Amino acid sequence: MVPALAAVLANVPAGATNLATNGSFENVGTNTQSYQVTASGSTTLPGWTLGPSGIDCLVYNKPSTTMCGSGYSSPYQSSNVTFAISPGVSPNGGNFLASDSSAAYEQSISQTITTVIGKQYIVSFYQAGAQQYGYSGATTDQWQVTFGSSTQTSALMSVASQGDVPWMGQQMIFTATSTSSTLTFLALGTPSNSQPPFALLDGIDVEVPEPASIGLMGFGLVGVAGLRRRRARRSA
Repeated sequence: MVPALAAVLANVPAGATNLATNGSFENVGTNTQSYQVTASGSTTLPGWTLGPSGIDCLVYNKPSTTMCGSGYSSPYQSSNVTFAISPGVSPNGGNFLASDSSAAYEQSISQTITTVIGKQYIVSFYQAGAQQYGYSGATTDQWQVTFGSSTQTSALMSVASQGDVPWMGQQMIFTATSTSSTLTFLALGTPSNSQPPFALLDGIDVEVPEPASIGLMGFGLVGVAGLRRRRARRSA
């Protein structure tokens, strides 16, 4: 994200009501284990609908490199899985989601939100990037966010071999085209089927912004566009 725009977004006042359910992943239903595998046929994540194969795991509130707890297992791996370097807990705190973002394994989470046609909504969240321990090579991560009929992508995170990308805030504006809008997060990453890239997610918040907030964000976008034009003229 362009720094000037990030600064504007960081100062946009938020509304009082988060329309997303379990956006911080703190509700784990009846699961009381020290880890959670949200794969198809096992535990679920209340409030969210998982893709056909679920997602890799929910990382419980701990700053260690352990991805899914010492007892983690999945249809693909039965041994402990860790990050090469962990970005730690998110600014939102508590649990966060870890999803293999390679095209061969990417899965989505979604939920439907009641919306008003023509009204604008701000979708905010935190993202970070990491790589599974035992693998090497540079990777990339980002989140594809769909709200109703519109789709946007978050800032691209370039993860150095066996490295990480720290947590960063993201905000997007969507306009509802229906009385219900499905909010979907899909992890996108490279390479397609190796060097496992992991996209991390937390603190999902959906709110109806104050009109002044939208104006401020628009001003920031215009300002960034102007800055780019001036830079282009200087380099010409």
